[in-house]
Amino acid sequence: MTPLCAPGNLSLSQVTDKPVVQGRGGLVAAQHRRAAEVGAAVLRDGGNAVDAAVATSFALGVLEPWMSGLGGGGYMLIGRGTGGPVEVIDFGMWAPRGLEPTDYPIVCDQPSGDLFPWPAVLEDRNVVGPLSVAVPTLTAGMALAAQRFGTRPWAVLLGPAIDLAEAGLSVDWWTQLILASAASELARDDGARTIYLAPDGFPHRVGWTAQAEQRMDLGALPQTLRRLAADGAGALYGGLVGRALVADMAVVGGRLTLEDLEAVTPSLGQALAIPYQNHQVWSVPTLSGGPSLAATLRGFTRQGLNGRSAPDASSYTGIVAAMLPVLNRRLKVMGDVDGHRGLSTTTHFCVVDADGLAVACTQTLVSLFGSKVLSPETGILLNNGISWFDPVPGGPNTLAPGKRCLSNMCPALVQGPDGNLIALGASGGRKIMPAVAQLLSFLLDNGMDLHDAWTQPRLDIQAGGTVIADTRIPEAMLAALPANLSVVRAPRSVYPNLFANPTGLLRHPNGQAFGMTDSLNPWGDAIAV
Repeated sequence: MTPLCAPGNLSLSQVTDKPVVQGRGGLVAAQHRRAAEVGAAVLRDGGNAVDAAVATSFALGVLEPWMSGLGGGGYMLIGRGTGGPVEVIDFGMWAPRGLEPTDYPIVCDQPSGDLFPWPAVLEDRNVVGPLSVAVPTLTAGMALAAQRFGTRPWAVLLGPAIDLAEAGLSVDWWTQLILASAASELARDDGARTIYLAPDGFPHRVGWTAQAEQRMDLGALPQTLRRLAADGAGALYGGLVGRALVADMAVVGGRLTLEDLEAVTPSLGQALAIPYQNHQVWSVPTLSGGPSLAATLRGFTRQGLNGRSAPDASSYTGIVAAMLPVLNRRLKVMGDVDGHRGLSTTTHFCVVDADGLAVACTQTLVSLFGSKVLSPETGILLNNGISWFDPVPGGPNTLAPGKRCLSNMCPALVQGPDGNLIALGASGGRKIMPAVAQLLSFLLDNGMDLHDAWTQPRLDIQAGGTVIADTRIPEAMLAALPANLSVVRAPRSVYPNLFANPTGLLRHPNGQAFGMTDSLNPWGDAIAV
């Protein structure tokens, strides 16, 4: 067992806590407190959970633009605690139809060092830059949600995001850290450099003793949001915004076309039903983390994880035994094969209203700042969804034009036999599904409340046999893990985040709701109505 840091440095692990937020008139939990406030205000004004979710989604794209936004995609689950099917809006991304696989020659067998273990491609073209961009779908997904389930006018739901964009992005210590972590790549693109870096080429920063809040101008983003509010999602998918975006992409050598945008059609269908411990778990049935979550929970059942008041040594051993074969299989057999949806740094938020309608939504640009390409005429930061594809030819998830991306997103809703409703999800790339599965186990197998589940130490398990264990887990509890695994003990920290960033809520049938965000997320919070 190899420690990630020397024993003397284990004190660097940050210990902090957040209280569970409670309310009866509805609740929003998000990775940014201001976005949660936006959603809660919609609920107070009489909007339902989907109205609040749409407003929260667009607000998050402004407040933490490196995680999600108009240039990304995602999934939304919608359901109630009263049983019955849960619906899913699938606005996952796919490769442009003009993608050329020959643009991505493999240069070595070693992984590129980003989110996925693919062999490195020339100039990291599948990870950063215009050739890493998949077709953005988020706006279409939100439009479908508002049309089918919402009660408030589209323009009203975009209003808070417009106001936030016009005010500019707040620059605090967390903003500075995130900008600094990606500055060298942001500097390669004229649009991204102009917005996210100062004239001297360094990240925007605030002085050590600054007295007033400092903000970054977000360029054309406010105008784009106003256009979307006035003209609807069609402004992006074939209208003026889309034309400007495509023109900017052509200048930098991207493959995105107007035809790609016009073909965007998010789908509405029934979520994936996963029976577990006398509860009904629902997740995404397509090219996401949902099918892997279903297989993992079946493995948890075989391992007999239930019946303990808290996870013990056999619990962690069972978690690894159940999860590792699922993760190893995922990268070998899952992908969009011949157009069929096979088995298959992000943000997640949850909403519940006073009537018990709930939303669990995960949306993403994939990597931090996505492709690091920003369209100057629209202010849209583009995803790097092409990094989800395996550049090695011949596999189910191999790069191909017009092909669906295999994502890691794994939002979940849980309906209990007593009418309880749980909504949860996480950000964190390949760490998402392992985190969601363990949280479900803590809640349903161990009977923990939200606070105890969120603060319980977790493992991160990756394909190939690497296990990262929170240093708060006693070594004796890890001793029973198979000797052939590479076990690394590491502390929780704000940055880097080694164990994903979960967000969730629990609602009782009496209307009492509880919300929780990760204690080390400096911006995340829940707001009760």
